[in-house]
Amino acid sequence: FAQGQGVYLDSRDLYKLSGLSVVVDIGFNTLDVITFKDGKPLKDLSFAVEFGTHLIIQELQKLIEKNFNTTIGELEVKDVFRTGKVKLFGKEKIIL
Repeated sequence: FAQGQGVYLDSRDLYKLSGLSVVVDIGFNTLDVITFKDGKPLKDLSFAVEFGTHLIIQELQKLIEKNFNTTIGELEVKDVFRTGKVKLFGKEKIIL
């Protein structure tokens, strides 16, 4: 089972199991698109690509490092993305 297929099965009570349905799962490393017809996955209309939220995190990391003349790890940047705040040199700054 692909992760998106699990999402489909978990939420099947929210929609009718007829016709076409599409699950779009944006993860940290990948973008998965799984298409279902009458509850069955269609391989030809489903795909996964390396395009996830990590790209946003990497760009935010570059901006923080450039604008604040510091280095910051990806895990810290994930927290900045989530909270909008970064702690630099012992002081918290709101940046988002």
